[in-house]
Amino acid sequence: MKHIKKYWGLWAIIITSTIAIVIYYVHMETSKINLEWKTVSGEEKIVEDLSIKGHLFTPYQEDYFSSTPNNFERSSQENVLLSNGLSIYQHERLNRFIDEYQSFMRGKSMDDSLYHETDEKIIYTSVDDEEENLLIELLDKQTKEVYKFEYPFENIEGSYISVNSTEYVEDELYIIISSLDINGEAGENYEYYLYTIDMKNNQLVEERKIIGKEDQEKTDIIQLIDDTFTENQKVVMFEKYNSPELISYTNENGEYVSERSMDDSDVEDVRQLFLLDLINNEKIEIPNTIALGSNHIIRNQFVYYLREEAEARYIEQYNINKQEIDTIATLNGEDTGYGTLLQEKNSYMYIANLNSNLEINLEVINIENGDSSYKGHIVVSELSEQLLKEQIQIMPQELEFRY
Repeated sequence: MKHIKKYWGLWAIIITSTIAIVIYYVHMETSKINLEWKTVSGEEKIVEDLSIKGHLFTPYQEDYFSSTPNNFERSSQENVLLSNGLSIYQHERLNRFIDEYQSFMRGKSMDDSLYHETDEKIIYTSVDDEEENLLIELLDKQTKEVYKFEYPFENIEGSYISVNSTEYVEDELYIIISSLDINGEAGENYEYYLYTIDMKNNQLVEERKIIGKEDQEKTDIIQLIDDTFTENQKVVMFEKYNSPELISYTNENGEYVSERSMDDSDVEDVRQLFLLDLINNEKIEIPNTIALGSNHIIRNQFVYYLREEAEARYIEQYNINKQEIDTIATLNGEDTGYGTLLQEKNSYMYIANLNSNLEINLEVINIENGDSSYKGHIVVSELSEQLLKEQIQIMPQELEFRY
């Protein structure tokens, strides 16, 4: 025993040094990790503007990543945050704005949802600190001129007023704004308003409440899912939950949050989806089979979504005008449990899902005819040790198109 005690300090140094060396070489090995795009079929041109973002887990670190066909970037949560405090993954677009339009971005919120970008413009929409005015700033990318607009809230009730969605079509800006209406007793409801602004003439065209407390029970939670605005169409999709009780609190970010109570196992929450046709002032009910799907996207007169069964997964579309459901694609392979990402652009559906802890499947479907226009894999670059492969996990979380 005395012999062991005599050399215990030496053994502790040896063990600690060995662990440190192992950690060092594991870190060096995992720091070489890269994501590579491998095309199986189709032309890479169809994915050249696509960015896949997510998390990269290694034995001793969790990184964000952003991957395109020609570029891969990682940013550690600990030490690779940019000078503005944003990581590459979290706000790739905002980091680009800051680099290219530093003067315009000065003093603005780092909430990506407040920005709308076109080939010619960047539009920033926000609410002033007193929650009394809608603020809009428009940057002309070519001339670098900035135009500022301010519109007072005349009819919005409640508090915690915020911008939820912004779309720009043919010189008109469509903004959906929410506010919290406190009912007392049972809970709180969010109300939603549509603002339409003629940006060419700097005129408020319309200010309209589209969801009010009169449209919901006291225990309803209604959330905006998606919207589509064109010259001839204004459609908004909402998701509604009903719960016997709401729990409201301020989270660690200082945001006011309302959540459904999950304690009462005898009461089953009811989930519904519905559309609002803002031109014809009509509420459009959606079949429950669609509500049971996931990843809902509105484009023109269609709702696209993912429907999963035991034997397969399907991309389906619901024709709003005809009230018909069609299957446009059947996805091969099983869902690994991490979900499937959907994104639509120019009548193509982009579909990504995790095939293994080291591989992401990507497929692009032509919505018009259901044909596969592109198939590929995004894989972790070769590692020297098989053991390390088992400790690496990539997790895609977002598909984004770049300008």
